[in-house]
Amino acid sequence: MHAIKRDIIVDANHEIRLVVPEAQIGSSAKVIVVLEQFPETVEEEDFTEFQGKFPRYKSLDEVVAHVRELREDRE
Repeated sequence: MHAIKRDIIVDANHEIRLVVPEAQIGSSAKVIVVLEQFPETVEEEDFTEFQGKFPRYKSLDEVVAHVRELREDRE
């Protein structure tokens, strides 16, 4: 077993690209991602900013009504 360390930046798509020229083609590897900076708390999103931006739902009441319909369909 051989360990290789790389400092990598997570891109806007939440992806990382890892280039390992030391490895032979066809080699198997295990990848462990250790985040050095990770927020302790996740910010709560304010979903009211999305109201009116999607054509199907113009208000929170319409969203609630749709969820109720979905629940009734499951029963």
